[in-house]
Amino acid sequence: MAQHAQPLLISNVHDDPRFLPYEAHRTDPTDPTERTDSSHPKPETREPVVSYLGLPLVLKGRVIGVLNLTAKSRREYDEGQVEFLNSLCEAAAVAVENARLHEATVTRADQLAELQRASIAVSAETDLPAILALICRSARSLTHGRSAAVKLYDPKTGTFTCAAFETDPPRPLARELLSEPFVPPADSFLMKVVGGDTVRVRELQQEPMHGRLPPWHVPLRGLLAVPMASRERDQIGALFVSDKEGDKHFTEADEEVLLLLASLAGPVIENARIRHEIQQRAEQLAGEIAV
Repeated sequence: MAQHAQPLLISNVHDDPRFLPYEAHRTDPTDPTERTDSSHPKPETREPVVSYLGLPLVLKGRVIGVLNLTAKSRREYDEGQVEFLNSLCEAAAVAVENARLHEATVTRADQLAELQRASIAVSAETDLPAILALICRSARSLTHGRSAAVKLYDPKTGTFTCAAFETDPPRPLARELLSEPFVPPADSFLMKVVGGDTVRVRELQQEPMHGRLPPWHVPLRGLLAVPMASRERDQIGALFVSDKEGDKHFTEADEEVLLLLASLAGPVIENARIRHEIQQRAEQLAGEIAV
């Protein structure tokens, strides 16, 4: 129906192989974690279905949804009824698209306002750990990710350090895990990101890299990672968010706003690192002079 954008009427679903029972639509019928809320009740509580009428919601030649009508007994619909329901679907398609556009506009405005606040806060901070914590917090807020991390790159050694990490609910990691440099596999997402690419994965469990995560790593589902660069465009690390709230997937809009945050954060992080190195060098010189 959705493929051909035409209504589909089945008088008796038990005689039609195109109609699949509820269990057939589940990713894993044996998985108890699959959603069974009021909109997706458990199979044993669902009303029996005999007849079915499906009508596509079409906008500008594109199917954006489906209206399903079911009955517990055999039911026929005449041409006038189907035509009337089709007219309702046409109006509903316009309303749904307008709602989507409005939601996207509001979300974008909220993201830009949050991005401006993050830019002001990060630029006003001079302490590197505080800057990294602000970036993680802003990344989660902007994309509604449950976790965020900043991984800094050292081109001299080819190693990375997980310099900051934040998750909801909080899951503190041992300090040595955050400060211990590591070399990721050559085909890892991290190496791809530090090469200048972005990575957006809907289901990380289906990726080969998922099996190579360290045992202490936070469980991940969806992933969005973008590169961070200095003013001279040298890659200094990567900004990660994972597991979008509400079991949703990260979108192209999330990717765009995270890239904006990373472009603001990169130079600030680089400046903070330089200040830290200068301070360390000054303290070292002061110690040598005192001796």
